[in-house]
Amino acid sequence: MAEEWTSRAYSISGSPGPASNDLETDRAALTTLVTLAEQHAPLDNAFLDALNIPVTPWVAWQMGIYTEHIAVNTEHALVAARLALWAASRSKDQARVLANMLTAANTCFRVGERDLAETLYEEILVSPLSTGTSERFGAYTGMANVNLSRENLRDAAYYFDKCLTSVHLIVDEEGREGLFVNAAHCYLHCRDAGGALVVLARLNADLAEKLEKELTTQRLSLEERLLIVARLHALGADDKADTLFASWNEEPHAYD
Repeated sequence: MAEEWTSRAYSISGSPGPASNDLETDRAALTTLVTLAEQHAPLDNAFLDALNIPVTPWVAWQMGIYTEHIAVNTEHALVAARLALWAASRSKDQARVLANMLTAANTCFRVGERDLAETLYEEILVSPLSTGTSERFGAYTGMANVNLSRENLRDAAYYFDKCLTSVHLIVDEEGREGLFVNAAHCYLHCRDAGGALVVLARLNADLAEKLEKELTTQRLSLEERLLIVARLHALGADDKADTLFASWNEEPHAYD
């Protein structure tokens, strides 16, 4: 019988898993799905539908957990992700569809299938049902990392902007720090001083102070300064924007 996994190893917080109304039947269905994954068999919807596996939201949830926890570092990771997607669709539970789609996308990214990962992340982002969900945040972080891995830094910066407003959804300190490090790398290479200042303030106060000092001592044009202030406001750092702009205004001939 398949092991029962009770928690998902997502680095972001999500909704509680669904309950099982018939644990024996659900566990049998889960065992079937895990066995299929571990057989590395090529699968299509017609074949899976013909098996008539009774997939409930609980089974789909557990298959997502299996994919995330157990199968991700195995040779059958993509097969497990494929089955997790099918199980979610079969369960007719939209929350499971979004959650397992994120799991599948993350799995694809980890095994190097970046194009497929990007497609799945985009499907989450265009779904109106993902609005306000942790899966949407997960898709933003995924798209940021996909673009960062391709050195598409401008596109990565766009998605990091989306991430910063919901970074509290990352439940572990290491995960938050990793996002800040990647975002700082991206902003600095894009010469986005405002974005870098916001991220460094959360990551390393000394580095943030050093960057702020550089900004106050450099001879920047009025346009450059206004762009930095606008970025700070856009990222919610209103106090820092006001403080920095005030320090520039105190300089003699500040905008000569």
